Amino acid sequence: MVANRTSLSTFHSAPPPIEIAIAQDQLTPVFQPIVCLKTCTVYGFEGLIRGKHHKWEHPSTLFPAAAAVGLDTKLDQNARRCVVHGFAQLGLETKLFVNILPSSLIKPEVTSFLVSAFLGKANLRPEQIVLEIGESQPIDDLGEIKKSLTILSAMGFRIALDDLGEAYASMRLWLELRPAYVKIDRRFISGIDHDHFKLQFVSAIVKIGETTGTTVIAEGVETETELLAIRDLGIRYAQGYFLCRPTAAPNAGVSDEVKNIVGARRIALFRNDLSQVNQTANHSQVGELSTPIVPLAVSTANEIVMNRFNQDANLAAIPVVDNGIPVGIVRRARFIQEFARPYRHELYDKRPCALFMDNDPLIVEAGMSIPALSEKLTELDRRHLASGFIITANQSYIGMGSGQALVRALTEVQISTARYANPLTLLPGNVPIDQHIDRLLVAHIPFVAAYVDIDNFKPFNDLYGYRKGDEMIRALSLALVGAVDPSLDFVGHIGGDDFIVNLQSDDWEQRLNAVLAAFDAIRSGLLSPKDLLEGVYVATDREGKRRAIPTPTLSIGVVHVSPDAYQSNQEVSLAMADAKREAKKINGDFLFVDRRRRVL
Repeated sequence: MVANRTSLSTFHSAPPPIEIAIAQDQLTPVFQPIVCLKTCTVYGFEGLIRGKHHKWEHPSTLFPAAAAVGLDTKLDQNARRCVVHGFAQLGLETKLFVNILPSSLIKPEVTSFLVSAFLGKANLRPEQIVLEIGESQPIDDLGEIKKSLTILSAMGFRIALDDLGEAYASMRLWLELRPAYVKIDRRFISGIDHDHFKLQFVSAIVKIGETTGTTVIAEGVETETELLAIRDLGIRYAQGYFLCRPTAAPNAGVSDEVKNIVGARRIALFRNDLSQVNQTANHSQVGELSTPIVPLAVSTANEIVMNRFNQDANLAAIPVVDNGIPVGIVRRARFIQEFARPYRHELYDKRPCALFMDNDPLIVEAGMSIPALSEKLTELDRRHLASGFIITANQSYIGMGSGQALVRALTEVQISTARYANPLTLLPGNVPIDQHIDRLLVAHIPFVAAYVDIDNFKPFNDLYGYRKGDEMIRALSLALVGAVDPSLDFVGHIGGDDFIVNLQSDDWEQRLNAVLAAFDAIRSGLLSPKDLLEGVYVATDREGKRRAIPTPTLSIGVVHVSPDAYQSNQEVSLAMADAKREAKKINGDFLFVDRRRRVL
């Protein structure tokens, strides 16, 4: 029995595996460089921890396991000690970014004299250490943390806010802690080169950083295009697998590949995403159509309703409410028609308006998108479009909407959407085209601007029909997209048969000649054999006269845009238009290069 008791006691006193992993000799440090994109040098290293046992090798398993048994703060302290000592042994003079849990900041271990002694043993200066505070742990006592950080800052330590954007409190911590650095969470960097909202979010963070004097660092850079995108947004520092993976003995320099990419005289290509444009269009809401028409109560006499209609000839309908909740609508046409009949005034003047109201009006919440309302109306009675619909907020009446206002708003949405993305080809429209040219000009990047136009397109469209015309335009758009380098070259669709291509590719001329060859195949597939053979057909020209018109050909006007040669996208557009006109003077498919403007 005694032996059994001893065995049981030994079993209970044995530490769990995670406690062994937390011991200092069971942890090993690795370091990931933080690269300065302006100088292409290593600015510092983030110290990371790995467990020597395969079960606890990665922090994603190590720290949650420690937290589950209440040892996360202990692990945090040991990991930090391991990282600092490992970094000291490397003998590097750069900054060291060290992760620290909020709970550790209110422990005695971070008081000034203990930290000084700790760094003294490692032979590191406080100015070298940046403490990264994340939100993997809830912050219960922000006041105490701020006190600790004030002491640490006075000693020379710097503070970084880690994983900005990952948790809802990130912006509040930025405001309260005033860190020297903020590190943007990898989720916002991943795919930033083709995600409009990530691009706008990170751009806003960069601007806040510039205003507040906070240094912004991008985490999780894993592709060349992500690297170019953050560079072009003005982010000065970055880290991620594409730059270098964490290693125990990191290189103090930056690879030639990264240097060549960062130093390349080209800008990142932000791909157009029509779904983002559509989401923007859907932000237009029904509440914007609301007109505050004074409603009727269900008991309002009909003679009062008649007076309202007589006083306002433009009043198409009046809503009826019961305690603020809409229950019907009195439509002008039906109401006046009823009262035009003999003896109606005498019989119904004093009766309630509910007698003549429409009990099934269209009621729409103010937060519904305008495109969604348009789709809904296609399934309903046309009377809703003719005399209007009721708009509510949380089911309470706020105003009336008219069909005319809806049509006007839809037209504005469609125009706005078309400016960002052409609905036929889904290529970027005028606004993205101008923005891309301006980005190239601001970055002083040389590029080739090409204006692509189909000659004699309108007669072809009139003779063969708009479906064939649309098919030709779509086929040309695919040829343009297929001919360019998607990581370097930008294709936009102004409208109709006009396209803009901005090329950073060195072999731009070969690519544009490939477009001319592709258009020859497009033309052959759409024209009748007779018209194709003769090269002309009889059609109505722009003056409305019947005459023989050449079959469609393709003209491309090209301008070399050198740094500082143009000041705005308008100037580039005018130069492209001139080059296009020169190209159109030549019969047949033709590529005209305006070499007079080339100043490289």
